Amino acid sequence: MSLETAIATIDSHKQAIIAVVPHTLKDQFEWHSMRQSVALAIRESDKLAKCSPESIYASAMYIFRLGLNIGGHQQQAWLIPYGGKCKPQIGAQGKIELAYRSG
Repeated sequence: MSLETAIATIDSHKQAIIAVVPHTLKDQFEWHSMRQSVALAIRESDKLAKCSPESIYASAMYIFRLGLNIGGHQQQAWLIPYGGKCKPQIGAQGKIELAYRSG
C-alpha cells in the first residue's frame, strides 16, 4: 500500500471522520492536521505503510473519536503496525488528557 492509497482512503471518509470528533473538541481539530498526522505516521514507518488502508482508517477513527492527536509533539496516540494491520495505541499523555477531561 502506498501513502497515496492510505490518504485517498482517509479522504474518501472525510465526513465520517469529522463526525466522530467529540462536539466539545470540534474547534480544536482541523481536517488538514488530522490528515497530515496520518500521512506523517505512514511516512515514518515502513511497516505501517504495509498495513491495509482499512485498518489505518479504523485506527485513526478510534483515536479521533477519543479526541486525541496522532503522533507529533503531544504524544497522545500512535498508529502501530501489528501483524499486517494497523492498531491504535493511546500513550501516557493521551490517557492523562482523557482523565483530565473526565474530571
